[in-house]
Amino acid sequence: MMRKLIVSLLAAALFCTSAWADRELVVRLDPDENRVQTMELGYAAVTFRFEEAHANKAKVMVSVENRTHSEAILLFKSEKDERMLKRCEDRILFEKSYGGEKGYRTVSGCNYIRNEYELVEPAYTLDLFLAEVPTTGTAEIVIPFYMANHYHSRFLRRDKYRIFREDVIKFIVEAKDWTESDTTYVKMKKAVSDFKASLEDVRFCRNRMHRPSLEEQQKPYLTVRDSLTAVIDSILGNPWWMSQDLPHRSYSKLKAELQSVDFSDLVYDCGRHRPVHKCSYCPLSAEQIYHRLDDIYQKLHTGRIAKEDAVRTAKTLNSCWQQNKSRRRGSFYAGKIAEYYGRIINF
Repeated sequence: MMRKLIVSLLAAALFCTSAWADRELVVRLDPDENRVQTMELGYAAVTFRFEEAHANKAKVMVSVENRTHSEAILLFKSEKDERMLKRCEDRILFEKSYGGEKGYRTVSGCNYIRNEYELVEPAYTLDLFLAEVPTTGTAEIVIPFYMANHYHSRFLRRDKYRIFREDVIKFIVEAKDWTESDTTYVKMKKAVSDFKASLEDVRFCRNRMHRPSLEEQQKPYLTVRDSLTAVIDSILGNPWWMSQDLPHRSYSKLKAELQSVDFSDLVYDCGRHRPVHKCSYCPLSAEQIYHRLDDIYQKLHTGRIAKEDAVRTAKTLNSCWQQNKSRRRGSFYAGKIAEYYGRIINF
């Protein structure tokens, strides 16, 4: 009885030693350049991936990759003795070379682990758990790793895993919260600033004669604004951010800056476009206009039309003639049109 008590005390001493870890490794994370950190253990690689942060707490995903070719890695949620290990879905034993007295050996656990135990086969990677780390301090995550040989069984019996080595690692995890020095935010802020600067000396002509049209002039700038807004909206869709969190407020401010750009303030008339003349006389040729003026003059001369009506019609014809440059150019009737127009006006 005394012998068993001494063995139990020794086992407890060994467990306490393990709880303090064989090694301590520091992991520093942030949502910017150090979003992922991988710690090499030789037989395994433990990766810490910064997921999101809010309310001074960061979510960190911890995964394990088995770097060996033939050995399994076992991880447990809580302490287990040999009797409990034998009842696992996979029969777990200890190699004879493993320290401690047979029947009294134990394994340590990590309460972050979701299942009673996790098995990582050679060359496989497993997401172990999502840890919550304070952004105002550090979190100590102690993970006991157990290396085991895999023995395949026959006749539908459970496979055996014999543990031959324990390696307890204490990871001291530091996760910084989001700040406006975040690389993505800095790039987005510059993109918004550059967009606003690109409009400083830009004006859009509203005149219908202007080419390209007002819509076509504004389209490239509206496309850029819509694209930037879409990117910001996708970032704001982050499920971990609350509306009161700093990153959400900062990106919302950038979006508001984009939406505040009023394109109507940039619209004017460049003044380089004369209105296009169009009337019922436009289809007439120079010869036809001359004959119309001649006819009006003859009617005026014979008293068949009032001077007021004659002058009004003559002015309309002459205005149409003057505003159609292509019709006036090199016309044989230019002089005659001017002559009869003058006769009517001065009658």
